[in-house]
Amino acid sequence: MRLFKKRATYSSKKKREKFLLFPLFYRGSVYWLENVLIKKNFNGMSYQITDVIRIKNM
Repeated sequence: MRLFKKRATYSSKKKREKFLLFPLFYRGSVYWLENVLIKKNFNGMSYQITDVIRIKNM
């Protein structure tokens, strides 16, 4: 018999593919007028951007 309930595991990451019309400054780089994948994590109060990846157009 367990004394504690097993917690459900979940991911708090949000991924959004977006075409930027306004500049996004992230870790010393400027992303602007291009397709990017934005990853966000929940820090307990709000979502924060944790990674930005450029997507190459084919």
